[in-house]
Order: sequence, then structure tokens, then C-alpha cells
Amino acid sequence: MLNFGQALIHGAQTYPDKAALITEDKVSTYRELNARVNRLANALLGAGIRPGQSVAVISHNTPEALELLWAAAKAGLVFVPVNVMLKRQEIERIFALMKPRACVIEPELQKELPLQVDGCLRLLIGQVYDLPPYSFSYEAFIENSSEVEPRIDVRPDQIFTIIFSSGTTGHPKGIVLTHLARSLTCLFYAVEFGITAESRTLCATPHYHNSLVIVPLPTFYAGGTVFLVRKFSPSEILSRCVKDKITHALLVPTQLNMILGSSLIPPEGLPLLRSLVYTGEAMNETTRQRVLREMTPNLYSLYGLTEGLGVVLHPKDQSSRPGSVGKPILHTEIGILNDQGNPVPAGEIGEIAGRSSRQMSGYYKDPERTSLTVRDGWIYTGDLGKLDAEGFLYVVGRKKEVIISGGVNIFPQDIEQILATHPGVDEVAVLGIPDEVWGEKVKAVVVPRPDACLSAEILATWCHENLPGYQQPKIIEIRSVLPRNPAGKILKQELITLT
Repeated sequence: MLNFGQALIHGAQTYPDKAALITEDKVSTYRELNARVNRLANALLGAGIRPGQSVAVISHNTPEALELLWAAAKAGLVFVPVNVMLKRQEIERIFALMKPRACVIEPELQKELPLQVDGCLRLLIGQVYDLPPYSFSYEAFIENSSEVEPRIDVRPDQIFTIIFSSGTTGHPKGIVLTHLARSLTCLFYAVEFGITAESRTLCATPHYHNSLVIVPLPTFYAGGTVFLVRKFSPSEILSRCVKDKITHALLVPTQLNMILGSSLIPPEGLPLLRSLVYTGEAMNETTRQRVLREMTPNLYSLYGLTEGLGVVLHPKDQSSRPGSVGKPILHTEIGILNDQGNPVPAGEIGEIAGRSSRQMSGYYKDPERTSLTVRDGWIYTGDLGKLDAEGFLYVVGRKKEVIISGGVNIFPQDIEQILATHPGVDEVAVLGIPDEVWGEKVKAVVVPRPDACLSAEILATWCHENLPGYQQPKIIEIRSVLPRNPAGKILKQELITLT
């Protein structure tokens, strides 16, 4: 049995009485967690679900979601985490494609579940008194199941999980990842972020996000302890960091902004935090400097794709390489390619592409989009960037978002970085909109800080003082919020229609 679940077996054998998972009201040792996972795996197999079939989870950060992940690994099932923010139509599309045989779900999220899914068991988390058809209490389902290891032969090249992308345009893609790919990911990130058996890791990003495999799951691999936060709040995160002596954490820039704006950070910062990783979107320079100054100097920037690429900027390079996302992690190669697929010299801009020993097998039942993304073994990211002479990567924007005005290429991220340095700006998005004369013109949409007195005229002056003429926005719009998809990514396409 060579599969992802072997890591939990190793933990139960090596650290049986050590805390593996800690929630608000429960501590589970590696022995106890492994036993519950085995009970779930055997119950699913006993219900007639066979290796290769899929099981889904729709929940916030719960122990049951993690138990299903490990149980699927041991039973040879395909683990499909579903974003809790998706609406019924989107979930129906995923269920129609994946045909899950079981779904672990929190009762309050059932309203978005398809009304009828043939052959799909609903396993409801927590105390449930009125069970709908085809539904069972999760605890009752596993109560009398065996704790012995499932006798299932699972190969490293078998599909372990299918993660659906956030999809800023079009329908989400099902990213297919094998047991070997996910195992290598955990091992590589454990090395990259210094995760060991002594690590005390905060899990505050949702399980349906790829971040689970960046810090929390590598902690299980190393024999450390994971502290699970069901829902994010600045006060809860800071309290847990201090009270539980957290050493490792991953947060996205939106979460870090909320923490910085809460005025709850201890005066001494978080001195026990050895690795604070951020990923998901770019962080503006003002926020980055505040994190380094007010929270911890041990900041890691991660640029990565669920498809299997990772680039990390280490704490030692944060000050000397502003704007860089770092260098590739273990077993990863990054190149900058022109439109003909040929490498460009250092310093020149092209499309970021990469390959690794842990990359996806493809998009599930979508050979057309797979062939567009993976060419000659290289994953084409759709991002534009450049490499400096020492191999540090700089991301300048999305290829599809480049603004071409009067034949000149304008990169939105360059303008966003300047606008973000204004003390009154909280968030900003820059995009191109059609123009009869120039082809496209620059539009900036800005969200002010709560206490800021900001106007389009003030920002226009700021741009005039800090940007060359061709980069200066022709339209500046002030808004209270930016539209985002369920993964938190800004939907610039929606801003085009709001002119």
C-alpha cells in the first residue's frame, strides 16, 4: 500500500500518543486520528463504494473533512473538496461530472446540495435530528466500523484528489493529482518551510483551497501538530498564535490585511512564528512591509499553481528582492517563453511556464483545456513575468490582462503597485477598457481605507506624480468593494461593464 495515507499510518506508529489535530474542543492523537480515519474508510467500503469512485466534502474547516481526505487515500477513493461558497448550479455541475458516491457535509450547507444525486450518501456532520432521504449522521455511520487498516492496494500513480479551480473565467477545471504528486508536494514544502515534528501549525485557510497541502498536510507528514480554525477571524488567529505557540501558518493577503487592520497584534508581534507563508494573490508593498514590521520577519512569499508549480521567496530575500516571488522549490523548473515557446533572455518579459515531478495529470475529462495548458511537458501559466540574472522570478501580470494602448503594452500590476502605495488606498484593480482611438485605455478601480478621504482627483494627481503618461489611468473609479470569485480572486471582467 503505497499511497498518501501511508503518512498517517507512519504518524500513528511513530508518535501514537502525540497530539496530531487540535480543534476548539478536542485533541486527537495520531493513534486516535488514524483509528477514526480507518473506521470511516471501512464504512465507505462497506457501503459498496469502490476504489476509483469519488467522495466529496462540503464543509468549513472541520475534523471530518480531514478524516475524509485521509480515508479516501487509504481506501483508494478520489477525494473531491467543494468550495462552500459555490451555489447549487455550480455544485450540480461538479456532481454531474464527478458522480460522488458519498458527500460529507455540514447541515447548514445542504441547501446548495443538488436535490437528488443517484447513489450518493449524505453524511451530516454534528448532531442531526431530522435526517433527509439518503442521509446519515456522520458519527452513526462510522460508529461500529472496524479500526483496522483497509486492505486496499493503491498505486502511487492512481488519482488521489481532484481540485476544482476557482475559475475567474468560464467553468472551474478539475485538476487531477495522483498520490505520488500530492506526497511529493508535502515533502517538498516541509523542506522549504522548515516543518518538523516540533512544528505547531495553524490551519486557517479552507480545505478546498490548495493551501492545505502547503503547510497543514506537510505538518502531518513530519509528525507535528495541526491547530484547526473552523472560520477565519483576526482575533481568533492572533489568539491561537499566542496561546498555542504557533510556529507555522499560511494566510492569504486578504486575511493579513484584516489582521493588520484589527489593531489586535501584540506590541512584540509574533516572535514564535518561524514561518508565515502567504499565497493566493500578490501583496502590495505597504502591506508586506507592515507584516514584516508588525507580525514577523519570517515571511515567505509563495507563487504557485495547484497544477503543480511552486516558487518561494525566503525571509532573507524579502528586503533585497522587492517585487520578486523568489526561486523554484525542489524538483521544479521555471522558464520564461515567447509566443513561439522559446526561452527569452534574463530581464525580458514572456509567459511563465514550468514543469515539476509533482505536476497534475491533466484536467478531468477535459483534453482540450489540458492540451492548451500542458505543452511538451511544460505547464503554461498564463502569467507574464521575467527572470533576473540570478534566477529570481518577477510576475508582471496575466497575459490576457495586458493593456494594449496605441500599440504600447501596459502591465496592470505596475500601476496597481504605485496606486497601492498611496496611504488612503486599501485595494486596487487596474484593467483595460475599449477605446475608439487608442484601442484600449487604462481604468483603475480603488477601494479606500475606512478612515481615508479619497477622490478620483487626488488619485489622478498621485498617478501623475508617480507614473509615466502612458500608464496613467484615464478613468478612476472609487468603490466600496471589489467583486471576487469564491476563492477570493478579483473578477476584473466584471469591472469592465461598470464604466
